[in-house]
Amino acid sequence: MKWIFIAHLYYFLFTGYTNQQVWVKAKMPEKVYAGDKFTIEITINKLDLQHFAEYKQVLPAGFVPKVKKSGGADYSFKNNTVKYTWLRLPPEQKVTVSYEVQINENIKGKYTLPGQFVYFYKNQRGNATINENMIQVFSKGEKLSK
Repeated sequence: MKWIFIAHLYYFLFTGYTNQQVWVKAKMPEKVYAGDKFTIEITINKLDLQHFAEYKQVLPAGFVPKVKKSGGADYSFKNNTVKYTWLRLPPEQKVTVSYEVQINENIKGKYTLPGQFVYFYKNQRGNATINENMIQVFSKGEKLSK
């Protein structure tokens, strides 16, 4: 029993899902239809970081974003990359940004949507990444697989 507790503690301490580490998570659907819109919500646990930071997420061709919530950041979209830039981060421990994505009607398949939060702390560069974001796009009328 003691070893199970230690294993769980190790997992939570070193996987980035505790509130004592900088982490970033994305909330989005796993399955959508071509031509539809969906929202991606990014939550950043920034702890007490206060200065310059940037969140970038690469989108596949045919995915067109539109900002919904900026979290006090400057928003831009170039070269298939969504970018939120803070010259000074807000005081809250967690920051949430979101954007709506319109999918081209000719898109179909599985896509990975990697993201990275880059920050500076005590003149050192740090980053927190998300690589497991996967979305499957189905043709209109096609049944969503389980």
